[in-house]
Amino acid sequence: TIVSSIREQGKLTEELEAKIAAAATKAELEDIYLPYKPKRRTKAEIARERGLGPLAEAILADRSKIPAELALAYVTEEVADAKAALEGARDILSEQFAENADLVGKLRAYMKERAFLRAKVVDGKQEAGAKFSDYFDHVERWSGVPSHRALAMLRGRNEEVLSLDIEVDAD
Repeated sequence: TIVSSIREQGKLTEELEAKIAAAATKAELEDIYLPYKPKRRTKAEIARERGLGPLAEAILADRSKIPAELALAYVTEEVADAKAALEGARDILSEQFAENADLVGKLRAYMKERAFLRAKVVDGKQEAGAKFSDYFDHVERWSGVPSHRALAMLRGRNEEVLSLDIEVDAD
């Protein structure tokens, strides 16, 4: 179980155990467990090993700085250029955000309430992608997209027939 897995890692606190017990949904429980779930070596871990943790922190701490300029200080033998440094920092921040259960829960609710999925045909791909014609100019509320339709649109994107965007209702 989740509790025993976290206990074996020596990271179970009373507060965490109470949070797990209070989880109302499976998704909420998975969000809580994510930072403790055993995982393979990630891109973020590799980026940290290459010394890019401080870059990720600096980007997050001071939004007035230009990330590409900050990244130049992290170019080494292992980090080829500023672009590679920024990709590593992105991996670190992405993992950090994904493991924040409160943030993920709020984002899930926000997406459910305000997001739309827009599919458009890539110019010149109308004939080659005729089987995706239902999605050539398609907009649908994020929360209403059934899994079979989402998978079809993702296939269209992977075959480079469709472009997909997530749009947020600003109201």
